[in-house]
Amino acid sequence: MSNSSIHNLPNEPAVTPEMIEKLGMGKFVLAIPNGEKLPYRQYVSGANLPGKYAMLIFLHGAGSLGHDNYSHVRIPGPPMIDYCNRHNIKAVILFPQCPVDHKWVEVPYDALTHEMPKTPSIYMTSALDLLKKKLKSLNRIPHVYTVAAFQWALMAHGI
Repeated sequence: MSNSSIHNLPNEPAVTPEMIEKLGMGKFVLAIPNGEKLPYRQYVSGANLPGKYAMLIFLHGAGSLGHDNYSHVRIPGPPMIDYCNRHNIKAVILFPQCPVDHKWVEVPYDALTHEMPKTPSIYMTSALDLLKKKLKSLNRIPHVYTVAAFQWALMAHGI
């Protein structure tokens, strides 16, 4: 796999951890069944607006793997939050972070073809569990959206 990504190009956006903190994203960690942790951020937009929340989960690509609970929101977080706020959108946005040396879907990135695993990785399963937990706590969310930095993996597991 190439080491070139939007996260390490010379002209990448200069978004610092302090800037992310000022956006008002909650910073959380979910304990998962294998004993590890799944860091995630959560942003609630339009809490005072009438109506029900929409739910959005953003699954990052390989350039944002880690445990820092920052690199996966640095690029998509600010514009998503700005868009929701400018358009008065009532939404909960989840940004889970898959750890280094793992993938949302455990298939080789550099293979021309591959066979999809029959079950999602523990990290994808944990992200889906997080989504289900949030949906249950917010009661009857009419719209759930998935945004991903990789297209083929999500369709295969029916997100």
